[in-house]
Amino acid sequence: MQHSEQFGEIAAALAMAQGKMDHAAKDRSNPAFKSKYADLASVLDACRPHLAEQCIAIVQPPALVIPEEAKASGVVRVETWLIHKSGQWFATSLDASVADTKAQTIGSAITYLRRYGLSAMAGIAPDDDDGNGASKPREREREDEPARREAPREQQPQRPHVQAVAPAPQQRPTATPASARDAIVRDFPAWAEKADTILAIANASDEAKLADLRKLYGQAKAAVAPAPRPPEYAALDSEARKLLAASEHADPSERAQIVALLARWSQGRGTVDGIESADLDGFVAEVRAVLNGPAVAA
Repeated sequence: MQHSEQFGEIAAALAMAQGKMDHAAKDRSNPAFKSKYADLASVLDACRPHLAEQCIAIVQPPALVIPEEAKASGVVRVETWLIHKSGQWFATSLDASVADTKAQTIGSAITYLRRYGLSAMAGIAPDDDDGNGASKPREREREDEPARREAPREQQPQRPHVQAVAPAPQQRPTATPASARDAIVRDFPAWAEKADTILAIANASDEAKLADLRKLYGQAKAAVAPAPRPPEYAALDSEARKLLAASEHADPSERAQIVALLARWSQGRGTVDGIESADLDGFVAEVRAVLNGPAVAA
């Protein structure tokens, strides 16, 4: 794991956040092993609100590394950064080999690495039921093998042919006013008071409350969404993206500074699209200063 030169503030903030975190809920099913596990959304639900409360942003940039000798396969890498408002940070990365470069294969690997990288960095413990089966079938075969060897051939039972049946699609949980309120508080903490006001209306039906809370969620989402980029800012937008691409080859210290700048200028969204148009020039200038040095930037 890497970290900023000073990390006292982020360590204290992370400790405060971890004190409020709970285990990630096992709300996904693995039909192959008839087990439950915590998906990426559950991991985010368990830690993101408490990290945000302590002004810690989560940034997880992915990358695909394809060796020259292996054109059809490669390695997916996901970095996990916890960045405090002070600019202090912790970072680590996880790799996973992929057999091909299809979008579905890469996307699945990214989700898997994000889940485990964030769980480790945040200090929460989702259950690993989705990965249990790599060795279990072979262990059963080894346990049964002596009995198969000792049994006469004619006494070995014939395995019946079983028609494969696709698992039934999971039913999404029914939305309730309480779950809609929780979604607003999780994604838009500043709107929690308005959500609580709607939920507390005594003479309103659950259907009416749910409709009002869904409408409120849409209003909150629209309020925080970045405004469309005016044409005159297209060049700055392109320059910002080029500088971020160039920062991928910078040394770890410079990269950490740029990740912190992106989180600050984008109000924690962590993307160029999250930066207001009028702030693009300031972001570009500061990134140039980090990459080129103060003397060149001046």
